[in-house]
Amino acid sequence: TADAEIELIELDVEPGSHDGVALGLEVDDVDSWHDRLTERGVAVKAPPIDAFGKRGFGTTDPNGVAVNIYTTRAA
Repeated sequence: TADAEIELIELDVEPGSHDGVALGLEVDDVDSWHDRLTERGVAVKAPPIDAFGKRGFGTTDPNGVAVNIYTTRAA
């Protein structure tokens, strides 16, 4: 089985807004997750990019919560 890590990120924004939280999902292969989701019609913000020691992309869940899916790069 593949490992995954779930991360809840609290952001400083207007109370009651979904903009105040983001969900981070660390996965083993971010590119395959990007392909799987886009093949199923899930809208993503952009293709995976490398930044801050991670490779990832973002999407939004059906309730409007931001979801960041990423793989941590080896040092």
